[in-house]
Amino acid sequence: MRILILSFDSLGDLVLRQPLLRALADSGHELGIALRAPLLELLPFLDARLQAVSTSLNPYLPPGAFEAGDARGLLEEARRFAPDILVSTPFNRTGLDDWLLGRFADRPRFGLSAAGAKVPREILSDPVPCDEWSPEEQKYRLLYKAVSGRALGEGRPALVLSGDSERRAQTWLREHELAPDQYVLGCPGGLQTVGIKGWPADPFVDVVRYIHDRHGLAVLATGGEADADHLGRIAGLAEGRGVRLIRWIGRAEDLGLLLGLIGSSRLYLGADTGPMHFAAALGKPVAALFGGGTWPRFLPQARRSFVAAQKLPCFGCGWNCWLDEAACLSFVPADRFFGGIDWILSGGRDERRVAAAECDGPVLEKLARAGIGQTRRFQDRLREKEAEIRRQAAAAEERGRLFEVEAAESRRLLLEKEAEIRRQAAAAEERGRLLEVGAEESRRLLLEKEAEIRRQAAAAEERGRLLEVEAEENKRLRAQNEELSRLLQDRKSDTGNPRENPPKRREKKSPSKTAG
Repeated sequence: MRILILSFDSLGDLVLRQPLLRALADSGHELGIALRAPLLELLPFLDARLQAVSTSLNPYLPPGAFEAGDARGLLEEARRFAPDILVSTPFNRTGLDDWLLGRFADRPRFGLSAAGAKVPREILSDPVPCDEWSPEEQKYRLLYKAVSGRALGEGRPALVLSGDSERRAQTWLREHELAPDQYVLGCPGGLQTVGIKGWPADPFVDVVRYIHDRHGLAVLATGGEADADHLGRIAGLAEGRGVRLIRWIGRAEDLGLLLGLIGSSRLYLGADTGPMHFAAALGKPVAALFGGGTWPRFLPQARRSFVAAQKLPCFGCGWNCWLDEAACLSFVPADRFFGGIDWILSGGRDERRVAAAECDGPVLEKLARAGIGQTRRFQDRLREKEAEIRRQAAAAEERGRLFEVEAAESRRLLLEKEAEIRRQAAAAEERGRLLEVGAEESRRLLLEKEAEIRRQAAAAEERGRLLEVEAEENKRLRAQNEELSRLLQDRKSDTGNPRENPPKRREKKSPSKTAG
C-alpha cells in the first residue's frame, strides 16, 4: 500500500516519528513523506526508503491561503505519488495539513485529534483520539495501530550517520583541537521557533564550569542564527570564568556536520531542541532543561537521559508566557544538574530520569515575587505607554491645530482662487462676446466684399461682351475695307496705268481778298 505521511512541522518532530515510519516501511508499505524543504537534509539519516514530497511553503498559514501558486505544485507532486491513504502525524495539524487532506477526500485519511473533539470528515476520515499532553511516542503508537491494525513494537528513534558526515566532523574537530568523546555538545538556545525556551545564560555557564572542573570535558556550544546573541552572552560569561567554550553557529546545509559532531560527543547538554532529539537518536546520553510550555510531550527518547524541570501552576501554557522570562526555566538552579551529569558520565544501568521539582511554598513565593516584579514592570511600561500616548495625543492635537490653520489658509487661498477664476471667466466671456461682434462685422464686410466682387465680375463680363461686339464690328469693317480695296484694285486694272493718264487736278480757287 502507498502511504503519504504529512510531516510539515520540525526536525525534532520528524525524528520522534522515526519508529512509526520504520515500522510502516518494514511492513512492506511504500512511504512518501510530505515535508518542508529544510527538512530534506535529514531524510538520508532517517530512512533511505522514504520518498520526499517537499514544499517551500509556510505550513502555518490558514488553509485558505493555499489555493494557488506553490501549493498547486505540492498537490500535483502528491498526486503523482498516488497514495492509497494519507496519514497526518502532528497532533497540532498545520493549515497546510488540512488543505492537503481536503484535496484527497476520496481516500482514507488518518490523523490525531483530541479525545471528544469533532474533526470535519472532509479533513480526517479516521480521526485517532488521544490525550494532547501524552508523550509523542504514545500518540504515534495509537496512530500506527489505527493504520495497520497492529501494535507498534518497542524501539527508540534511530539515526544512521553517513561516512561523509563522520569525516567532516573529524576534520572540524582537528581544526578546533577537540578530540572525539572528550567534549560535550551544548545547545542552550533553540530560539528559532520559541524565543523564551532557551537555557538562561548564567546557570548554563555554571553547569559548563562544573563539567569542565569535575570531568575535564570541553563544551562545544552550537545553535542557529536565531541563537547567535544568546550564545555570545554565554561565551562571554564562560571566558570571564576561565572555562573553555567553543562557539559554532551552524547553517541549514551543515546538518550532516552537526550530526557528525553530535555522534562524536560524550554528552548532549542543552534545552528542548531538535539537536537534543538527534543526540537521543544517535545513542548519546542527554542532559536537558525543560520548561512547561508543552510538558511532557517532547521528552527525549534517549537510552540514558536526565531532564530537570520546575513544575508551576501555569504548565501547559504552549509557551504563551505571562512573564518576561519563563520562570519554569529560570527557577531551575544549576546544581540540580550536577548529580544527574555525574550519573550519566559514570556509566551504569541505562534509564531515563526526570527531576521535575514540585511547586512548593518557596517556589510559589518566588513565583509570586516574579509576578509582582512582572506586574510592576508592566505598570512601569503602562505608565510609560500612557505618557507616550499623552505625548502623542498632544502632538496630534498640535498637528490638528496646525492642520486647521493650514486648512483655513487653504480655504482663503481657495476662495481667492475661485474669485480669480470667476474674474478670468468673466473676462473670457467678454472677450468671447467681442469676438462674436467682431466675427459678425467680419461676416458683414465679407458679404459686402462678395457683393462688390460680384458687381465687378458682372461689369467685367459686360466689358468683355462689348469688347467681343467691338471685335466683331472691327472684323466686319476690316472685311469691308478688304472688299473695297479689292474693288478699287479691279477698277484700276480696267482703266489702265494711272501714271500714263494721270487725272487732271482741279485747281482750287483762292478766296477773294475782298470777300466778306
